This record gives sequence, structure tokens and C-alpha cells, in this order.
Amino acid sequence: MKKTLLILMSILIALFILLSTGCMSDDDVPNIDKISELEVPEDFEWNNIRSVTVNVTVVGLPASREHCRVELLDGSGNQVSAGLVNDGEIVLKGRVSNLAGDLQVYIPSYNLKKRLEGYLSEYSVVLQVSNIASKTIMNLFGNPGFEDGDMISAPIFYHPPIDGNWYYNQQNSSQNFFYYTEADNTYLSFPKRGYLYQAVAANGGSDATFSFDINNYTNGYVVYQIHLTSYSENGAMTGDSYLTLNTYWDGIDDNWWNVSWDLTIPDNTVEAVLSIYSNSYSTRCLFDNFGFYTDGGVVDSDLDGVPDDEDDYPNDDTKAIKEIYPATGSLIVAFEDLWPNLGDYDFNDMVLGIVQEFGLNANNEYVYLKTEVEVRGNGANLNNVLAMQLDWAETNGTTTTYTPIGDAAILQLLPSTSNVSLDNNIVTIINGVETELTPYYQNNGVGISANYQSFVFEVIFNPISSPTAVISPDFFIYDFVNRDKEIHLPGRPATAFANVNFFGAGDDDSDPANGIWYQTDTNLPWGFEIIDHTSAYKHPLESVSILNAYRYFGNWANSGGLSYLDWFLQPDNSLVYNPAY
Repeated sequence: MKKTLLILMSILIALFILLSTGCMSDDDVPNIDKISELEVPEDFEWNNIRSVTVNVTVVGLPASREHCRVELLDGSGNQVSAGLVNDGEIVLKGRVSNLAGDLQVYIPSYNLKKRLEGYLSEYSVVLQVSNIASKTIMNLFGNPGFEDGDMISAPIFYHPPIDGNWYYNQQNSSQNFFYYTEADNTYLSFPKRGYLYQAVAANGGSDATFSFDINNYTNGYVVYQIHLTSYSENGAMTGDSYLTLNTYWDGIDDNWWNVSWDLTIPDNTVEAVLSIYSNSYSTRCLFDNFGFYTDGGVVDSDLDGVPDDEDDYPNDDTKAIKEIYPATGSLIVAFEDLWPNLGDYDFNDMVLGIVQEFGLNANNEYVYLKTEVEVRGNGANLNNVLAMQLDWAETNGTTTTYTPIGDAAILQLLPSTSNVSLDNNIVTIINGVETELTPYYQNNGVGISANYQSFVFEVIFNPISSPTAVISPDFFIYDFVNRDKEIHLPGRPATAFANVNFFGAGDDDSDPANGIWYQTDTNLPWGFEIIDHTSAYKHPLESVSILNAYRYFGNWANSGGLSYLDWFLQPDNSLVYNPAY
């Protein structure tokens, strides 16, 4: 009996502690399982995608790299978009998941990165590269501007591995190495006494330039000994080049100076180690833009002005840049097809997994679009047609407008794996699922199931250029026997073939004159799109509301997409379609 009472007391104490801490378990999150419980903000666009514009200025490019490649990376280092510098500037545009993490601007030929902090729609960044002599340049140092990641503590006289990281050893207990950020740039603050190291792969016999920027901002007495020690494949030292800097060297003061040092890498060298030792005693300095550049001739096989090492198509002068959207995983587009009536909200009438490839030429002009559409679900009882309208998407920071490409481009459809057709700006991908899905399937837990079928095609453009827009394909559906009854994603305009008499009928509250398309009076849609980097999304079974199949879908919608960002990774597996193949 005493043992039983002890157990009961332990349980009561545990419950008291849980309640008193105010912790909320998943069960405490309000369960929104009815459409009537949705209170969606008016400006919610029913996606997890943000459009980003990055205005980049690059300072200090030598003539051999004046049109160098610049990339926009997501938080995992995947390329979101890319382009080529023109007159020291470039505008990068991309669409990323809200789960993509902090973006980065990356200059591959300098191995230079700049992290873009915060959740913004537009950024302006200035990247400065060192004043290197005009030669083929490939910076061998990793994180040369200290924009990407932390340094690693190491012993004194350390011989680091070739891994692109900076290593340090502090010799003064009152001062540390630290990063100093000002005006969108990051610098390394070097303490009175300490060592800094990095190892790089180096080719013996080649000419090289070592360079860095320094600022004695405290205008005190400084002493630095800088070594570039080279080693052979068996680890034997092949050379040790060094220089010493102090306040009497070349007038270092409280301004930025570039130190540039030309040398020849000793024969038989495969590795070089930079080590910098400060023994200043009285002050510290700022360092930035470390570079170790090797020489060689610029190789441009197709003569389009883009070096082969920066050209995704080094042997084709009509193409230079390849962009994949989304950077990883798939774009999921899901529809309800009973518009203008609401339907059962299972969003499995047409479920698509999409990956697109955009191509640009050396002038940053769009020249082609490849698309692969995987039909994952077809839960409708209608013979739906899947089409794609080609639009310019222009964003002013808060809203997005869409304008058909129209006469701005000559469109040509290349042979594909499906019976795809092109009419003006509209690509018909599936001209009726009943005849083009082979075998016909529904994948909704009630109808016929089969492997997903993919439809692949490519559209060639007469080169299109716009500094304020990106090509934004608009996927939509309609019933084969009712061409004028189109269903688009919310906010996307109908084509010229749509019957305007459907707008405002049933549950629809579209107001084309005010840019309101395909939403109810409570802002509910007939379709949504998400970037699923994990390729894990599973659509609901037939007649199962997505609010029940995905517990946090309603919370995500009611927050306007600001909370429960990973709702699509947490299904009720008994209520979603699980392929058996």
C-alpha cells in the first residue's frame, strides 16, 4: 500500500510541475479542422515562397573578371539564381522556401560570400575584392572576407588541413580575435598578440599573388610577421616566403591599405600555409579580403565573354547560366476543381510535383525554360486539362503583378516526352487526364493507383531581358468540355479564354478590376503551392479535408504563413495517400 501511495504521489508531483511550468505540448495547439474556423489574412498568397531581389555591387574586379559570375545561395548552399556582373553591378532574383535559412551572395572565382541576414524581400550588398593584377584569378582561400562561419581554435605553430577554414591561436588574455561588421561588410579584428592560419592547395612553379587589406584603425604601433610556407607531397618544406609589417612600413595609418605580394610558388609544391603572427603589444588591426591567386590564361571556349570555369555551357555561346527551381526538392501545386463552388477541400483533384530549369545567356537574358511535371494525384471525376501560362512576375516588395510575355518573346516548343502544345503564351501540358495518363490513375485511395507519370518539355525564348522581373509560369486547370472555366492559384489572373461570368458566382469572390482572383470572400483558395525541399509531401485521401490530413495546415493559413512553416512535414499517415510502389 505504501508503495502504491508513493507512486501516486510521484505522478501528482510530476503533473503539478508540468502544469506550473506553462509548457504547451502539441496536443495544446488549437486543432483547426473545419473550414468555418479559418480566418485567413487578406494578403496571404497560399504558399511558402518568398520572392527575393538582391542588388549587388562588386568593387575592384580586374579586367579578366569584369563580367564574373555571382550566385545567390540558400542556407544550405544550393544555388537559387545566378548572373554575370555588368559595369560592376548585378541584380539577382530568386524564389525560395520560407524554410531556406539565411541567403548568401557568392562570387565563385574569389570564393567570397556575404550572408544576407533577416527575412527581407530586397537587399543591397557591396562586395569588395582586392586590387589584384589582371590575370586569371581563382582565390584559393576559403572565407576570405570572413563573411561565412566562425574560426577554429588551434595550437601555436599549427599546420592546418586544407579545408577552407581559418584557424587561430590567441596569445593575449585581454584580447580575442573577433568579427567586426560595418556597412554590410565583415572584418577580422586581429588582437595584440596571436596567430592566424589557413592551408591551401598550390601548384609548384606557377606565379601567384598574395593580397589582403589592412586597417590600423587605432593608429597604434603594430608588428606583423606574415609567412607563406610551401610543402611538397611528402610533407617536406619547399620554401618559406615572408614579410614583416610595422608602423614604419609604407605608412600604415587609420585608412584601409591593400598589401599585394607577387611570388613564384617553388617547384614540387602541393600545399602552402599562410601564418600571420602579431606581436604588437599596444593595439589591434582590421583585416579583410585575403587572397592567394594563381596565374594562367583565361579559357573561353565559346567566346561569349564568360570564362569556362564560370560558364554552365562553355561550348555554347547562346547559353551561360543554368538555374534550377526550386533549388532542391519539388514545387508542389495542388488544386480543388469544383470552382466556383468550394468543394471538399481535400486538394487532391490535381497534385503536381514540378522542377524547372531556366537558362540565361551572357547578357543575363532568359533563353529557355525546361519543365518536368510529375502528376502525383488525380482525384477528380472530371477530365481535367493541365496548362501553363508564361508570365513576367514583378514584385514591388509587398505585392506581385503578372504580365504575359506576349510580343516580348518568340516562343518555340522543343520535342518532349508528352503531347504538349504551345499557343501564344499558353502551354497545354495534359490535354485531358483520361486519355493522357497511361495507365489512367487517380492515386486517391479510392480510384485506380499507379506510378506517377511525368511530362517533360522545353520552351525556347527569343532572348528576354528585364531588370525588374522573372519568368513565373502559372499552372492552371480546366475541364476538357468547359475550356472557359479555368481554375488558377489565388492571385493569378485568368487567361483571355476564361468566361468572366463565372467570377463572383457560387463561392467565388474574384474581382479582376482590383486584382483579386480565385478566392472566396474569406480568402480561401482553390489551389496552393509550396516548395518541398524534402519531397515528403503526401496529398490527402479522397474526401479527407487537408485540415484533418495535416493538423497544422489551418494554423499555418490563419497565421498568414508566418507560423507552422513545416506543416506539410507532419501528416496523419492514415489520412494521406501512401504509394505502395
